[in-house]
Amino acid sequence: MTTLLQPRSVVGSRSLQWAELTPDASQLIVGDFLLELWDLAGKVMHHFDVPGAIVWRARSTPDGRRIVSGHGDCKIRIWDRETTSLEHLIEQDEITTRLTLSADGQLALGASANKHLTLFEVETGVVRAHVRHKKSFSIGAALHPTGRLAAHAGTDGYFRVYDFEDEQERSATAGKGWVNDLAMSGDGSLFATGGRDKTVMLWNERGEHLRTLRGMSKAIQGVAVSPDGSRVAACGTRGDVFLWDPESGELVAKLAHDTEVRAVSFSSDGETIVTATSSGVRLFDTA
Repeated sequence: MTTLLQPRSVVGSRSLQWAELTPDASQLIVGDFLLELWDLAGKVMHHFDVPGAIVWRARSTPDGRRIVSGHGDCKIRIWDRETTSLEHLIEQDEITTRLTLSADGQLALGASANKHLTLFEVETGVVRAHVRHKKSFSIGAALHPTGRLAAHAGTDGYFRVYDFEDEQERSATAGKGWVNDLAMSGDGSLFATGGRDKTVMLWNERGEHLRTLRGMSKAIQGVAVSPDGSRVAACGTRGDVFLWDPESGELVAKLAHDTEVRAVSFSSDGETIVTATSSGVRLFDTA
């Protein structure tokens, strides 16, 4: 029987597009048209001076010193977490829909709505590579821990792996339609994509399809992979949040929600699942 998990805490009540825990799990990074750091009681600890455009996604460096954010005004911003001062501004031609960092936090990857992948240095803001793909808007993306490979997927349903060192696409494998999100395990060995076809597809770094996870009744909004790769989570447009064992394909748990869920993520230690909803953040213990 599938376990129904109840949240251990509900944080805040504001409608959010996404949320995730800082690496030390002491605060939440949350965003919509604002970018803020909350404590685990929902108190605003830091407020970043962003323009009125939506904040599509933000990530903290592993050491917690910086936050990298992508915005609806076609800019990527790099912030000092404690002072909230803006350190670097990277101009883009289109909105950056996804951001991901290398394992050491030195490099970051932005995927934009005009089919671009941008690889840049977090400390300096220097762009190392700017790659354009002609066939698909890259809605989901992940940077391999080494910083050499980028996995991305989008509107054409293909799962693609790009090699920045060789400056070429390693693989392009057909999925099952429009992809809304992409996530990766901590060691870069497992990738998950989810989208309009209501399934989660699992891949390896060579672009090989491993397994398809089923059970969702509506299109998938967001996916997440635990750092050790032992769990995969997905949230759907009707508020469903499912948790699978990727090795067996078994549905391990459902996460109880009474509101719309827009994004899901794991804490750095994999012990906590974070969901961003239309009425705050829910924190769950990982089953």
